[in-house]
Amino acid sequence: FNCQDGDTNHLIEAWIASVTATSSCGGAVSVSNNFNGNPGMCLGNNFTNVTFFATDECGVTRSCVGTIIITDTEAPIIFEAPQEVLVPCNAVTEQIFEEWLSTQGGAEAIDGCWGEDISWTTNPVNPQLNCAGGPQAIVVEFIATDGCGNSSSVTGIFNTKLPPNMINVSGNIKREDSEAVANVQIGIAGGTAGVPDMDYTTEDGNYGIPELDYEENLSLVPYKNDDLLNGVSTYDLVLLQRHLLNIDQLDSPYKRIAADVNNSGSISTFDILLLRRAILFIDDEFMNNTSWRFVDADFVFPNAENPFETSFPEVFNLGAEEEIEANFVGVKVGDLDLTAVTNSLMPSNEDRSGLDDLNLSIADQQLTTGKQYEIMIKAKNFDQIEGFQFTLTYDTEDLEILEIRPADLVQFSEANVGTVKREEGVFTISWNADRAIDLNPEEGLFILNIEAKTNQALNELISINSKYTPAEAYQHGNLMNIALDFDNAAQKEVAGNFELLQNRPNPFKEETVIGFYLPVSEPASLEVYDISGRLLTAISQDFDQGYNEVIISKENLPNNGVLIYKLVTKTDSATRKMILLD
Repeated sequence: FNCQDGDTNHLIEAWIASVTATSSCGGAVSVSNNFNGNPGMCLGNNFTNVTFFATDECGVTRSCVGTIIITDTEAPIIFEAPQEVLVPCNAVTEQIFEEWLSTQGGAEAIDGCWGEDISWTTNPVNPQLNCAGGPQAIVVEFIATDGCGNSSSVTGIFNTKLPPNMINVSGNIKREDSEAVANVQIGIAGGTAGVPDMDYTTEDGNYGIPELDYEENLSLVPYKNDDLLNGVSTYDLVLLQRHLLNIDQLDSPYKRIAADVNNSGSISTFDILLLRRAILFIDDEFMNNTSWRFVDADFVFPNAENPFETSFPEVFNLGAEEEIEANFVGVKVGDLDLTAVTNSLMPSNEDRSGLDDLNLSIADQQLTTGKQYEIMIKAKNFDQIEGFQFTLTYDTEDLEILEIRPADLVQFSEANVGTVKREEGVFTISWNADRAIDLNPEEGLFILNIEAKTNQALNELISINSKYTPAEAYQHGNLMNIALDFDNAAQKEVAGNFELLQNRPNPFKEETVIGFYLPVSEPASLEVYDISGRLLTAISQDFDQGYNEVIISKENLPNNGVLIYKLVTKTDSATRKMILLD
């Protein structure tokens, strides 16, 4: 057997089981053997004899011998080549060299018969490091050998020299809380021919530019200007306003740099205005600023309470040393509570299932085409709320929002409403105050002045979600979800009518309630489809005359986004849409 063919023990068992015998006397013949079940593995050309015994019904026994030979003729596969090491003689040590040898320079191999049980040797047998004679390139052949003596090899180079006028530059970029900042462009400024343009930090925040042609006046320039709203929310406005009012000061120079949204060298109410415009999707970039800034990690602020008192280095000037390490602190502009996702290794914050809800409410009513209405948005539990934000969406074919104006909520004005996406039926809302606010359930947050374009229930036309500005609220620094409930007191049960109602809440994340009316007690089926028409779930049973409702759970709905639900009876059917959020 060749062990490369697979499980040799299984093949041997099948071979032994295939041995049979017959007797001239007729009758049954029993076959046994002395195989001990352990022939070894990959023994080269060594062999194991197995004696088989055949005994007939008369007690006559005969024997024969079979031989097991397991061979391995294939060398290990080297799937990871050694990394070439470049360590100047003034930095190299015997320990670094010995560690490189002991790990085969990072080379890895595997064998089809021996797995990773492979021995490594080197050629020359005992490589020597000698920097006394000047820099050198030590070439070592690493040889991988399996238990049968099959070998393969690969060459590694331990280099202790640099060409003239070359330097190695490396470092890392981390946020002030030590979270690595990935995908930062590391540019080289001030150079001419032969200078590479850039490198990018990895997921652990590291970068490296080896063998850089040194010239005078070279500088490292970190740059990252993407994902403007990463880590930015209305809660940052709460923190910024509390800082300006000297209620709670931002506790680090880096957070104060993040609060200088317009890069003016100071923090002012204008920064609040600009940050809110970004949250409301009015602006897609910061005025006179990038989304990230980077400060030399070795810089010590003379006055940490005013980092703008003196200029701070946002580049690193390179010298002529062979090995240069340049580290930076990354600052996400606008992110004052350090919630930005800086690399793919950070845990996700998407799960909000355990959060409390700020429950907004609207008195539902039946709208009439061409008629205008004032709709008050209230909250059932507006207790000690510091701020909130969300996206308000509506169907532009059936409804027009003419105006959003203040009600009883202090410091709410047109500046808290984003209208740039109005044509697609979207308003963005962001509000905060300089103190935590209470409202009773009868007081209004704001008022919608609307005009109906159809005869339809209000709850079918308006929703609150995170389509653009994420729906969330803040209570004593704690994050809350936002839910919109429609006061169904305006709905009246119409006996003898068939009607499918809008689900509530809508949109939803975990579960939603779908209500409907039946003219008589009868069998009915409530079916949910994805937008392509694929049936996702169905509930079929006998329902009572009048009002009924069923609960639809997220577990049965694998698709996020717009879903279609349909109520079907023997004589009637009706269809509506609902939205499932991540």
